[in-house]
Amino acid sequence: MVRGRKSPPRTEEETKFFLLLILGVLIFFLMEIIKILLPLLLIGGLAAAAWWLWRRRQLEILRRQQVFYSLIQAHQGRISLLDFAMAANLSAPEAKSYLDHRAEEFLANFEVTEKGDMFYIFL
Repeated sequence: MVRGRKSPPRTEEETKFFLLLILGVLIFFLMEIIKILLPLLLIGGLAAAAWWLWRRRQLEILRRQQVFYSLIQAHQGRISLLDFAMAANLSAPEAKSYLDHRAEEFLANFEVTEKGDMFYIFL
């Protein structure tokens, strides 16, 4: 039977040095891997952020369209700025811009009441 050689017992200081050496080598290799992968991680992160922003914008456009069409249906094509702003949870300037764009797109008419309220008439 062949017996392995016995190594002399290590002192505590040698063990600490050996562990620190291994830790240093691991940190070095980790830093090199990060240097190589960092550009890829940045590009991937930017692409993911751009996709998320685009998707969020698309969902907001879809939500506004759904609110717009449901109000047209519920009010027989007659929408006030306030009704749309409240239903879509938009500020007055945002709602006005959206409705003005839609009015231009659909050739809508306008109606002003005696109180000065303006309605968009989509037929």
